[in-house]
Amino acid sequence: RLSTRFTLLVELLTIALITVVIVGYLAGSGHAIDHAQWSLEGVKPEQLRLGMVLAFFSFTGFESATVLGTEAKAPFRAIPQAVVISIVGPALLFIVASYGLVGAFHGQHPSLDQADGPLSLLAHQIGLGKLGLLIDAGVSLSFFAAFFSSINAAARIVYTFAHQGVFHAATGRAHGTNATPHIAVTLLVLLSLVADVIFTVNGTALLDSYGYLSTIATYGSLLAYVLVAIGAPLYLRRQGKLRGKQLLISIVSVALLAIPLVGSIYPIPQGVYAWLPYVFIALIVIGLLWFLALRLFAPARLTDIEAELVHEQPHQ
Repeated sequence: RLSTRFTLLVELLTIALITVVIVGYLAGSGHAIDHAQWSLEGVKPEQLRLGMVLAFFSFTGFESATVLGTEAKAPFRAIPQAVVISIVGPALLFIVASYGLVGAFHGQHPSLDQADGPLSLLAHQIGLGKLGLLIDAGVSLSFFAAFFSSINAAARIVYTFAHQGVFHAATGRAHGTNATPHIAVTLLVLLSLVADVIFTVNGTALLDSYGYLSTIATYGSLLAYVLVAIGAPLYLRRQGKLRGKQLLISIVSVALLAIPLVGSIYPIPQGVYAWLPYVFIALIVIGLLWFLALRLFAPARLTDIEAELVHEQPHQ
């Protein structure tokens, strides 16, 4: 609770500072209306496709709050609100910040795509250099918080799998005082450290290693989204609750999710990114082999898992 509230405070302060810098530029520059952006000057279909891929990648993970459903006091109210806010809030911030930054860097050197800290540079440009330093600090803490949010979400999954007999029983133990899956958290942190050290020893830049791993993780998220979008109407149909609206939402969702999936592999990306889809496919194959092994040698365990997934409901 303490770490979550502190992280939330830092995030909100950082977002407020970013908003001050962007609005300060738009209000004081005399160029609040950027005709080049409003007219989509220089925008081509290929660039738009790549932009949509980046946008989808930026939003993956919005559903992380759902893994805490059984721990929330009012999950049927709090979890949907958290998911919607996690989408709408960042979307508005991205639109405003992107509009201001693109307008501010017209004809500037370095250009926006080459600037290491564009918000810091913009803050200095409008005479708010100290805010730029605070924003950089807040963004750094945000990366730190994002790492631990992923660890928390993954730890809950490992914890659940341990209780289902898929992982070692030790990862399913909860802390005696805090009731958190501390062993699963520790294991995931150690595995993350090992992966990071391997990349560093091999001379891979920090942001490059982040990009490689996050891209593979994003493939997993997008695949999960597609499966849910397909499975949800089938589930509702079996319950006799499927309506045209839900079916339409499912079809539109699958079509939209196809954009980043196809866009990330065609045209074939350069360098290491060309191999990442194959790495992800290999991981999927390993998972399928594990499933087939369970189905062959421990079918009762799979039956128990299915029954738990179908019938378990979070407390109201």
